[in-house]
Amino acid sequence: MAKIPALQRLLVEDFPDQAQWIQKLISPVNDFMENSIYALTRNLSFFDNMAAQVQNIQVQGSTVFAADITLGSAFITALSTTVGFLPNMAVAGLGIPPSTKISAFANKSYILGNTTLASNVITNIGSTTNLLVGQPIIGDNILPASTIVSIDSSSQIHISAAALATVSNLSLYCPAIAVMTAPATETDYGISLVGGGAYPISFSCNFNSAPSFLWVASAVEKASNPKVIVNPVYCDWSYVNGSILIDNITGLEGSLVSSSPRTFNLSLLVVRT
Repeated sequence: MAKIPALQRLLVEDFPDQAQWIQKLISPVNDFMENSIYALTRNLSFFDNMAAQVQNIQVQGSTVFAADITLGSAFITALSTTVGFLPNMAVAGLGIPPSTKISAFANKSYILGNTTLASNVITNIGSTTNLLVGQPIIGDNILPASTIVSIDSSSQIHISAAALATVSNLSLYCPAIAVMTAPATETDYGISLVGGGAYPISFSCNFNSAPSFLWVASAVEKASNPKVIVNPVYCDWSYVNGSILIDNITGLEGSLVSSSPRTFNLSLLVVRT
């Protein structure tokens, strides 16, 4: 950080031995100093003083969440949240192939059902609407790592392992799960993933070399009653062959309800100092 110096003007009296001729030199120097200080203290404009451009983009809000992925499996499990999830939204992160999307997801569910010893069928469920094939199922007399293999009707499912006892109205828990359009390329637990948006976002940059910084000048939600985003918004970006590539934008929430995505209009200031 730098501070404007206290000395902002030269005086002839400061140069008594050169007083006869230095006035002609001091005058243009003082003009330059005064104009520079005025610009610095009165909203110095980027475009008049350095290479800069403004780029307007539109993005869908993203959701950052923790989850488990397994090599060769398209299932995302142990989700920390499903807030902001939408069908066909993009998902990115370590171990996720490029251009992968979430084809389906299910929130966590608590259900009651009837089990029969040595049977894979659970019956008399109140509703199977919120369940998903591949979703884990947990409960007494249910073997660990059991999952739903088929949803037979509005009240019956098949699971991957037979029940250990016959029980009526057994309490069962089905954790949240998501299904990807491509299998994971590695196994990771508690990994941070990004859902939503459509990254990377790219646009041409009219500089001869890499910009110094990219700043989100404004962010407004696209809605009937536009909402200005006052929290900090950050871009993960890089400069490649004359283009800006944005890999992710943090600070923009995803949809708050599953049927209503949130879209934002952003103005980006790109500057090369």
